[in-house]
Amino acid sequence: MNDLLCHVCSREVRTGSTYPLRCLCGSLWAAKDPSLYPVPPLREDEVLSPTPVWGDPRDHGLWWKREDLNPTGSFKDRGAAVLASLGHQCGARRAVVDSSGSAALAAAAAAAETGLDLTVHTPADLPGAKRDA
Repeated sequence: MNDLLCHVCSREVRTGSTYPLRCLCGSLWAAKDPSLYPVPPLREDEVLSPTPVWGDPRDHGLWWKREDLNPTGSFKDRGAAVLASLGHQCGARRAVVDSSGSAALAAAAAAAETGLDLTVHTPADLPGAKRDA
């Protein structure tokens, strides 16, 4: 069964251990049937603090979402919170992340919020100051 769909050219592909990131037309893949991948809502105690939205001073139709004001200073907090919440709700007891920076920090914050144990894999040549942050 093909489970990915290109919304530009309607080409379909099946996910497997490897598959192309983009369709031949250059567009990104989307889930053919998004209902197969439900994302439960975050519990009230897992919701991130809202970040402000600022109007652009030059283009009044453009708004900027200040994700840098998230707890770890990264937009990655939102994705990590959703994944940790989903893992927690599915009964996961631990998570593993491969990162050398802000994704690991966001994952650590989200794992702590949901009670998941977290293992972080980093590159062997990662500078000590960054590793210990």
